Amino acid sequence: STPTSSAATVAASVSVNAGQSVATVPAAALGINGSVYDAALKDAAVPGLLKSAGTSLIRFPGGTASDTYNWKNNTDVVSGQTQAVNFDQYSTLLSQTGAQGMITVNYGTGDAAGATQSPAENGAQFAADWVRYANVTRHLGIKYWEIGNEIYGNGTYGANWEPDNHCASGSNPADCGPAVYAQNVKAYIAAMKAVDPSIVIGVVLTAPGSWPDGVTSAGSPQAWNQ
Repeated sequence: STPTSSAATVAASVSVNAGQSVATVPAAALGINGSVYDAALKDAAVPGLLKSAGTSLIRFPGGTASDTYNWKNNTDVVSGQTQAVNFDQYSTLLSQTGAQGMITVNYGTGDAAGATQSPAENGAQFAADWVRYANVTRHLGIKYWEIGNEIYGNGTYGANWEPDNHCASGSNPADCGPAVYAQNVKAYIAAMKAVDPSIVIGVVLTAPGSWPDGVTSAGSPQAWNQ
């Protein structure tokens, strides 16, 4: 038999008409993370710098910190440390820049944060309280919300950097994969939209072609997005 090359050469031609607009990038696509641990967000020069850079959305409370954040007392659920920037300071930054907000509610340790309340709440109720404070009490009109940050990094596929108290310890836990996340997300969405039906809620997906897209494990026979 004749061996075949796995890297066949293909000739291709691409033509671009730079004068034709195909779609418009929405303003909300141009944004940054505003992290609770970044004290520099409170510097007087920052609002002007963000405006001049064209920043139209600021996400809070950041990345992985979102899954350990108690927004009511501005502390980290795991370490107990007070954070550098609280929600009211973040909302001031929004008003100073004119940027939209995007809030990532605590999925990973949300139940633990809610348990500190009197009466005790679950994570979904604790997130709904945030929607109420932002959009009913403060009338901030924050449209974009999302549930957790990079939850697939909770050990389901081996790598474990994202705090998630839904998971048992050990490798390939079977109790915290995408099916568990999806069921909990339903409760979060119901509680949050009961407070403000107009909000738009995002959930965690993996980027196509990037880990763990298409990956399965002993703990999750289905890939995350599926």
